[in-house]
Amino acid sequence: MAKSDAAVTPDDIAAVSLRCEQSYHAITALHDLCQEAMSGSGDQASANTFVLLREALRSLARDMENCAEILDNDRGGLGYFEAHYGSV
Repeated sequence: MAKSDAAVTPDDIAAVSLRCEQSYHAITALHDLCQEAMSGSGDQASANTFVLLREALRSLARDMENCAEILDNDRGGLGYFEAHYGSV
């Protein structure tokens, strides 16, 4: 898509900021999950742990691309997610 001529609004910037903060907390939780699985504390990491991790990271990748597109005023223009994961 072509970039819009309209400026990015302060509301869009605030929304992206909140999404980045939420993503930070999600990434931190996923990091802790990986640390626990790799350290072998408790039960061995099951396939469910890695499915959960894969889907959560995929979701974060999509959200980060959406945030970048909003700030760049080019919604739908980057295409990184679709190039890596395929269309949804």
